[in-house]
Amino acid sequence: MLLSVVSVSSRRPFFKALVSRTGRYFSQVSAAQKRGAPIEVHPEVQEALATNQPVVALETAVVTHGLPYPDNINLAMSLETIVRSTGSIPATIGFIGGQVKIGLEKQDLERLATKDTDAAKISRRDIGAAIALKADGGTTCSTTLIFAALAGIKIFATGGYDPIRIALTNTAHQHQARRSPPWRREQ
Repeated sequence: MLLSVVSVSSRRPFFKALVSRTGRYFSQVSAAQKRGAPIEVHPEVQEALATNQPVVALETAVVTHGLPYPDNINLAMSLETIVRSTGSIPATIGFIGGQVKIGLEKQDLERLATKDTDAAKISRRDIGAAIALKADGGTTCSTTLIFAALAGIKIFATGGYDPIRIALTNTAHQHQARRSPPWRREQ
């Protein structure tokens, strides 16, 4: 399986605008939550972001649609273990009951991994419907990019961003990568 890591440079003007005077990364999640957005950030991820520890966003479409059970849950747990072995905090992103969760508990991953939940594969176009229908679902690269950027997560790892396909197609993942300021290529 190909694992791509997209990193963010702190020298970009947009990124600098999101860094507060104390050096902490400004999160737009709290502003979205005040407007009623169904977003929940795991306390461990919140703490890591507040103390400038490295946090790695992980997508969950590979859990819901990439592999059969139990391989999918084993992969998800292995990826989180690998991230932790680097001294980083994993922030696996998924939809549970129509709520966006940034940093999933093991029972949330189990819920997405089993066939009983009929979890959806949620791309950026499906976000509104998933929230309205209170759906469970795995996030694609594009959806993960949206919520990682919203939370202020600087690093994103995925198994679904195929560099060979970049020149051949224009997928939602690539379009969102261009639209998400932290992941734009340096000019």
